[in-house]
Amino acid sequence: MVIIVRGACSVGKTTVARELVERLPGSAHVGCDTMLPWMADATLAALQKQGKEAFPELLNAWVAATSRIFAEQGIRLVVDWHFPADEELQDLLQRLDDCQVFNLLCAPEEHLRRDRQRATEEQIGPDGVEYFRTQGSWVGSPHGTDVDTTAMSPSEVATAILGHLGETR
Repeated sequence: MVIIVRGACSVGKTTVARELVERLPGSAHVGCDTMLPWMADATLAALQKQGKEAFPELLNAWVAATSRIFAEQGIRLVVDWHFPADEELQDLLQRLDDCQVFNLLCAPEEHLRRDRQRATEEQIGPDGVEYFRTQGSWVGSPHGTDVDTTAMSPSEVATAILGHLGETR
């Protein structure tokens, strides 16, 4: 099984994903941010010259292949990434056999507070919070379960997700 933790930048995806892995035996965390360093500009440029929207397609292929490798070893994968467009997420879901999606939501004021807690170079600021709040398709997405994290700690969010999965850890 693959668990996708999805939402805006600074909403707490990575923290929640790590909490889930700590509480789910036989699981591993893959943050899609880890993919970025090995994606050479030349690879993206070549795909774009072919008229392909390079990043979503490459990311989805990478997540699907990684999940198969982990599944062969009996390891459950917990993935965190924005997946801002439902169409891109739908493409990924078609590539995966068993997947649960959780859309992390947060009120703008709390979102901005969490962003300020990040390292300065990772902060997206008020404009970034507003951009993600208005541009992402997390709210009301037909894919997955919405989890309003506004008044919850990462541990509480993980508990809510585990409850939805039928896990009690």
